[in-house]
Amino acid sequence: MTRPTRFDNIPGWLLLITATVFLFIFFWIAIVIAFGAWNASVRNDAWHDPNTRFDSELGWAPIPSRSIKSFGNKTVSSNSLGFRSPEVDPAKKYILIVGDSVAWGYGVGDDETMSAYLQKRYVKDGENVQVLNLGVSGYGIDQYVMWMKRNIDRTPPSAIIVVLCTSNDVDDTINNFANRKSKPLFTMSGGQLHNINGRISKYSWMNLSSFYYPYVKIPIVWRLQETISGLLFRMSHKLILKYDPARVVIGALFDEIYKISMEHDSELLFVLVPPEDDLENHVPNYGFRFLAQILVHKKYAHLNYFNLLKYQPKELRDKLYKDGYHFTSLGNAFFANVIYSYLGKSKKFNAAVLF
Repeated sequence: MTRPTRFDNIPGWLLLITATVFLFIFFWIAIVIAFGAWNASVRNDAWHDPNTRFDSELGWAPIPSRSIKSFGNKTVSSNSLGFRSPEVDPAKKYILIVGDSVAWGYGVGDDETMSAYLQKRYVKDGENVQVLNLGVSGYGIDQYVMWMKRNIDRTPPSAIIVVLCTSNDVDDTINNFANRKSKPLFTMSGGQLHNINGRISKYSWMNLSSFYYPYVKIPIVWRLQETISGLLFRMSHKLILKYDPARVVIGALFDEIYKISMEHDSELLFVLVPPEDDLENHVPNYGFRFLAQILVHKKYAHLNYFNLLKYQPKELRDKLYKDGYHFTSLGNAFFANVIYSYLGKSKKFNAAVLF
């Protein structure tokens, strides 16, 4: 005689439905993971944005020698090194523009970026200078440094302009992920920077959680897909630096940029760019203040763009910003003129706050 179990009193049809639901969920989890892995394996572009691909060191990097139409049929291209600039001219002196999507020129065409307008000023003046746009959408300060170091021997700079997007650069630097994509993360050990996420897997849980999955026009299935994607994100190994370690790491990254400038006897300027909301609220955001404190403590020359823009008429400011974070064509032209005026003032910047 068999011993009764707790399931004996449960109707068979209910057990069948329950088993079917669990099998369906398990099956869909497998589908989502398999699709993410397949997507990662075949994707050669649009890793973080349409102009980037996976990079095991940087997380993502620009696709070289490419030209596409984006932002309302505007031309978005890169040279053979991946810069949003024409091919490097070995006969010229170089000004390197380093940063994220603000420096890169999100939302505008190649001829409307800050670097393009700055180049036009030097061409007009007959200067033997080439402005190279090393900006990459989504990058944190750590990735700025790594990307610049990768290319510095081929583009020894006369000047380096570091464009700091204060609304997200701190977060993008102190995490090992950005926009659900795995990225480097530096910590300090023995007074030295160490990348603790040095070899990034294309198939990390973080990367798999970021892909768009087959769209099914059934609400419950769509919600299940979203839930599974969120589960993969939570399963990923997320690391976030706390305030004090973050301040030390970002300061050390600024030191690395300064060392590069000294090695090449180049001018160096950090630019603190505020989001439009800061100007509306009449006070810089936390990230702005955090980065400014580090730059002041280090005595590195920096341009407080908030102090400049806050004195501009609101009607003009509204025309400078495209989406609250990135600049319009006019905004980039205005920005380029400001940078041009300061690069032309002296061979070396004084260690002071400009504006």
